[in-house]
Amino acid sequence: MHGRWEFFRWLRFNIYFVGAVHEVSVPLGALGTPGEVTGNDPDTMPKVDTFAFGARLAPTLPIGDRARTWIGVGIGYGRFAYGRMTIREPRDLTYQVRQRATSFAEVPFSFGTSVDLIRGWLTLDAELSLGLALGQGGTAIDDAQTIRAGAKQNVGPLPTIDFSMVQTLGLMIVL
Repeated sequence: MHGRWEFFRWLRFNIYFVGAVHEVSVPLGALGTPGEVTGNDPDTMPKVDTFAFGARLAPTLPIGDRARTWIGVGIGYGRFAYGRMTIREPRDLTYQVRQRATSFAEVPFSFGTSVDLIRGWLTLDAELSLGLALGQGGTAIDDAQTIRAGAKQNVGPLPTIDFSMVQTLGLMIVL
């Protein structure tokens, strides 16, 4: 979801909320354990729920009276929440790794363009946003422990992220 306010013909203020669920491929041995990592159900891939929200200022260049293009920069907050994972080792040994999460601040940079399909009412919008992830913290990027065959097992951290990228194409209703 996006909302935009045009302060001047050449300056906009944007707020955004983006959410998604992704499957994650965890290579063999990536968590410091010898087994295959699957989702909570051993026949599925691990999943991560993501969201980010924030605000941007976007200097805008009008192109005629129906189109405009812009660049934007802002600040935001995001979170990755990894679901429970199952680790399967040889000899039918399986054990669970509990849910983990990481939060981060982001500095989003965006580039976009829009065209009025019905002037003052409906706009076609395309935007590419790249958010640099800063200040990451949480249980996903720290070592964790689980129980494996009746004993404590160390589980390594999930990787940190460097950036996020969002591409949007949508119809905007002008209010």
